Amino acid sequence: MGASANSTRRQRHLPDSGPGMTTSACVPFLTSPPDGLASHTGDYSCCVSYNLQPHTTDNRHIHAQVQRFGRVSSLCVNDITHDKIVKIILYEDRELDMLPARLLQNTGLQLCNVVGIRKDLVVIQVFCQDVIKFFVCSLNDASCKIVFDRKYCSQNKLQLYECQISPDENYLLILQNQLFAIMYAPGSEVEHVSIVHINWEKCECKEKSCDSLDEQMQLASHQSSVVFDPRTNNDLVVFTSSSSDRGVISLYKTYKDNFLFKIIQFRTDCPALPGKFQNLQFMNDGSALVLSVIGTSAHPHSIASICRLQVVTAYWFNPDCYDKLGSFWYISPTLFIQYMPMISTSGRYACCGGKIYNLEDMHPYFLGTKSLKRVCRDVIVDSVLAEDIGKLPLPKPLLRYLSECVADMNQNM
Repeated sequence: MGASANSTRRQRHLPDSGPGMTTSACVPFLTSPPDGLASHTGDYSCCVSYNLQPHTTDNRHIHAQVQRFGRVSSLCVNDITHDKIVKIILYEDRELDMLPARLLQNTGLQLCNVVGIRKDLVVIQVFCQDVIKFFVCSLNDASCKIVFDRKYCSQNKLQLYECQISPDENYLLILQNQLFAIMYAPGSEVEHVSIVHINWEKCECKEKSCDSLDEQMQLASHQSSVVFDPRTNNDLVVFTSSSSDRGVISLYKTYKDNFLFKIIQFRTDCPALPGKFQNLQFMNDGSALVLSVIGTSAHPHSIASICRLQVVTAYWFNPDCYDKLGSFWYISPTLFIQYMPMISTSGRYACCGGKIYNLEDMHPYFLGTKSLKRVCRDVIVDSVLAEDIGKLPLPKPLLRYLSECVADMNQNM
């Protein structure tokens, strides 16, 4: 994502729909839908999860479709970033009992939604008759690994969710997609958070108690954000804003269901708080924590007010003690949709509001003397897909060094 040319290079056309394909969904991909996406789906509004998923990995774009042939139900998953299509069998002897599509009319939703991704694992949410099913699928061996069923909430029956996978891949965090709740279901109740522990040997999963986390999220009422710390196995960093003058950053121990400590950020430190929505994410290497706040009057701008655009402020924190390191702001032309900074693999660039920013120019925290070796490495990993590194016309020692760098980055993501 180091340059707009690279953004274009990663955009690939989707194939035409095949027979039996009934539903489709997407996850975020840079700042605009790939060429051919609208024509493929027939209606841009069907990509609600493409627009509203606040978390992604390596700027990958994945499109999933449900296929039903006789009594066989399967998923056709198109990894557009890697130009690969995978067919995954869900049930061989029975149909997937999905909701009638007419029940989702005027909800902004679709029957199938890609709601989480980590490396080769993809989490797909499907609305079924009695429950919402979350299929955890592997793209490497084209198989469905885990199925987690979540009962419908009586007050908010049809909701879009987001799913995060812990760095050790032993936990799923499933929570209400707050952007969808704000934009499409205003006034909806805050649903409980689910932490699901996965037993990969038995291919089973079990919902784990998370009363402490759930209580804090409930109090925040759609003014919260959660992200796994890439430097640990399954620790969560939680941001909540339940009052008008402060926010709280907490470290949550998943396996213990308790908070290790909480740091209060007052409005004097972060003037943009509380804003209309917040998003929390780590730099890919875990070197900084990024809090994005949308919809603030901290930086009034005549153009933004006239055109009803949104000002977004990005704060950078030390991930060890949550001291503020710096900030910058920009105008998002798309309101809530895809507003959060999408950070490049090396951490040098961020795509914000349709523009590319060099983060090293934003604040002294990012400045520092770099060797020619480090600069070249950053440019290459930002410009070349990980699986294409080995095809570069470089000496083998350099290729080995770059491959090791990419492997280290992927380990932290």
